[in-house]
Amino acid sequence: MISEAVTGMACPVCGGKLSLEQTRRRDERVWKGEIVCSENGHVFPVVTGIPVLLPPGMLADWTHPFTRILMGDFRASVDQKRRMIDPLEEYARVHGTGKMKEVFAAYLKGEHRPPEKHWESPVDGAMIREGAHRKRKRHVDRHLRLIDEQWGRSKTLREEVGAVAQLKPARLLDVCCGGGFFATSLIREYNEYGQLFALDIDYVCTRLLESTFDRYGVSDRCIPIVADVRALPFPTGYFDLVNSRFGEVHVTGYSAGLREILRVLKPGGHFVCTNRISRKIPHKAVTMDEVVQISRHADLYLDKEQYLQTLAKTGFETETVEDIEEAFLAVSTKPNTQRSTQA
Repeated sequence: MISEAVTGMACPVCGGKLSLEQTRRRDERVWKGEIVCSENGHVFPVVTGIPVLLPPGMLADWTHPFTRILMGDFRASVDQKRRMIDPLEEYARVHGTGKMKEVFAAYLKGEHRPPEKHWESPVDGAMIREGAHRKRKRHVDRHLRLIDEQWGRSKTLREEVGAVAQLKPARLLDVCCGGGFFATSLIREYNEYGQLFALDIDYVCTRLLESTFDRYGVSDRCIPIVADVRALPFPTGYFDLVNSRFGEVHVTGYSAGLREILRVLKPGGHFVCTNRISRKIPHKAVTMDEVVQISRHADLYLDKEQYLQTLAKTGFETETVEDIEEAFLAVSTKPNTQRSTQA
């Protein structure tokens, strides 16, 4: 991480100013250190070059919303992730689909609350080791080939990159960036930006993206960061554009994320997003009617119609909406004069 990046960040808890302290550097970049809030004293770590600005107690690891409802702060093992074992399938195998449906029904009645855990550190040794594994040249080469393949076959990716490039943002944020399929495609096609933050809650994903930025020689202006879209670590009105590619579908309480996106945009700034037209059934034991009920109860992304209504309720003005394959691309604006919105 370049130390100058901290000047553009703010405390995700209170919005206070941040300072970089107790740093260790490698190749002129911050490798380890502490990012400290001047207002409340909260300390956020820099881990192997990645700033981790999660609210205290959160883990830098993503869990599917339906898995979280069943098991709370479930954490898949490295082996499970590498073998791409579906936690919902594993739950059904161990406990049975009847138990799964029973827990979901109890959740809707308010009789089941997913257990929560307060994590002492957002990143542990297993994450650091897996992050180092993802940075190996062989792994990065394979990942870039996957991005090439998706660029060739995905019209939504090409259209999304084109929409962002056409708006010519100088300072932009890619939220819920995952492995960086959008961010990597953008820096190949558009070079007029001054600063790009690529944000995800998953530490391992950001390590892989860091390697991609290094490969393209843009690490001086492209910063991977671990953070929660529902508590963005940036000041109000900071970005010209925010992008999300299939991001909201992975977030519990996604409307809070939309409010944060609106907040960090400049007046007149743009929000470009691609989402599925409707949410997929996460497991064969769950009916579409149950998906609808659970999504509404947990504030999960459900479908295009609901999403566009939520954008409007949040305060966005949607300019264009285009259906592409099984998804849609929407370009919205933060009004220059912000009207009051319902929380």
